[in-house]
Amino acid sequence: MRKQLSILYLLARQTFYKLLLLLLLSFVLQTCLFVLLVAGNRTMGLGEAVRGACGGPFLLSFLLTAAGLAAEGCDAGAKTGYTLRRLRVTERAVFLWQWAYGALCFLLLWAAELLTAAALCAVWERMADASVRTELSVFLAFSSEGLLRGLLPMQDAAVWAVNGLLVLTLGASAAVLSYRQRRGRLGWQLPAACTAAVFAFPNEAGQWQGTGLYYAGMLALVLLALTASAVSDVVLGKEEKDSEGLV
Repeated sequence: MRKQLSILYLLARQTFYKLLLLLLLSFVLQTCLFVLLVAGNRTMGLGEAVRGACGGPFLLSFLLTAAGLAAEGCDAGAKTGYTLRRLRVTERAVFLWQWAYGALCFLLLWAAELLTAAALCAVWERMADASVRTELSVFLAFSSEGLLRGLLPMQDAAVWAVNGLLVLTLGASAAVLSYRQRRGRLGWQLPAACTAAVFAFPNEAGQWQGTGLYYAGMLALVLLALTASAVSDVVLGKEEKDSEGLV
């Protein structure tokens, strides 16, 4: 068990503090942009202000998080791959821990962005003109604005399902990319998963309803296929040959 925890510690030491710094910088940037937008036009709606201030920084944070997770475990920089081999644990165990850790990091990114959005809603209610503020302003923004709706789908089960699959797929794709790079091979699952995530956000009102359910189902199948591909790469791999002495 100590070796398993050593894997988690090694992964967290390489990326966790960088992720926290990234989230803090993203929060500061989004807050500054939001305040500037609302101060320049106090009749601007909440959804429009959030879209203008948060869309770009959140996308950048997402891509940087994916890149950071992909780099962990590779034979570069801190030579993490060499350290993992010295722990003498199976590559499958490393993959599972990287998968779990990566999924938790994407969950942390989601939670941080949701808290940022909630804080900006409070700022908007203080700064916006009274003519555009109502008791339902925040609720309507989360119901209609794509980014907010994607972060908190409320009773939209299809969006919750797609979001959950995204987290699992992104975690697995980042883990298998490191696994493949340690063997001198390229990993394609993470770019594909990131493309699917960008396609899934924002979630406009009614996007996954009616005929949209067909596209949601297709997206879910793509995400499941990417996850299965990542897992099969490791499970079906010749670990005795590839792991170079790992047991």
